Amino acid sequence: MDLRVYPEPRQSPWAAHKTFNYLYYLRAGKWARQNGAHEALILNPDGSVSETNTANLLAIRNRTVLRPLSPHALPGVMEQCVCRELKAQGYRIEHKPMFPIDLYSADQVLLTNALMGVVPVTRLDDAPLAEPTGLSRNLNAAIFGIPDVLGSSV
Repeated sequence: MDLRVYPEPRQSPWAAHKTFNYLYYLRAGKWARQNGAHEALILNPDGSVSETNTANLLAIRNRTVLRPLSPHALPGVMEQCVCRELKAQGYRIEHKPMFPIDLYSADQVLLTNALMGVVPVTRLDDAPLAEPTGLSRNLNAAIFGIPDVLGSSV
């Protein structure tokens, strides 16, 4: 997945109510596609990372899962499953403010939602992020209870 930072931070007084934000996320996704990306990276008014227009974001660094601290990002069911699985594999989970620049130093950036499962992010604003390691494939296999299609059973 390629991301592009959406230039309009989410700053509506209705931000805590997902149904009032539908148009914002719809427009952000359309803007991302028009600008050559799959998803729009949504920022909080202070410039910190919140989520994408359809998914939660996780950054992996040194066996630590970094979850963006955002007052209005909805906790995702898939995000919770992924964090539970990673914790069982010995990863630490941290919830902290993150900025787009922080994603460039991550070992892996992942998007999660119930429709697509776990997918790696490979680019942000036309700059490469860390190469996918197979972690997303292994997590999908473990969470959905299916064998890894590339050979190993998880």
